[in-house]
Amino acid sequence: MKTTVSRCLIALACVLSLSMIPTAGVAANGLPTAGRHDPAHDTISATLNGGLLAVSEMTNYACHDRDYPTFRCFDTIAQMSADLDASVRMIAPTSGVTTNGSIGSMAAQVVWITTVYVDINYSNAALAVTSSLWSMPSGWNDIVSSSRNQSGQDPCFWQGVGYSGGGLRFGAGAWIPNYVPYYFNDIVSSIAASC
Repeated sequence: MKTTVSRCLIALACVLSLSMIPTAGVAANGLPTAGRHDPAHDTISATLNGGLLAVSEMTNYACHDRDYPTFRCFDTIAQMSADLDASVRMIAPTSGVTTNGSIGSMAAQVVWITTVYVDINYSNAALAVTSSLWSMPSGWNDIVSSSRNQSGQDPCFWQGVGYSGGGLRFGAGAWIPNYVPYYFNDIVSSIAASC
């Protein structure tokens, strides 16, 4: 690494090219890219009640991304919600002494950020999001019409992939039954956990 830096310092063009490299882990709008899901580039799969489901069919069901890159889908929103609720209780963080003797959290908690719906008034297919989505999964791009924010986070909905284009933030705990008054109906292409 020292050799590369010294060579670059000698050549002005190399120094200029280094200054133009984007910061790792940060999108053009300053939002972090680390820890996010990218269905456009990751190999994703979907299940329906335990069996395989074509990813393109997810928009016909209630699904969540807790087991990313596998999306778990269910026939009803109630079944999906029960599955997520059970997993949150099952792996809720606990305090105690870890194996190395330090005190801290012994398990990670699933944070249920928001649920987006194909139609207004929280109806039709649903997708519960537990982490930022750099891009929406197959079939989910540009079809979101309502959302419920389940966490204390302020998720941001973006018109473009990679948190680009116009963005919209509703705030922690907001339930938005209709995106039409916000001029954001059927245009969500990515979701950031917070902005």
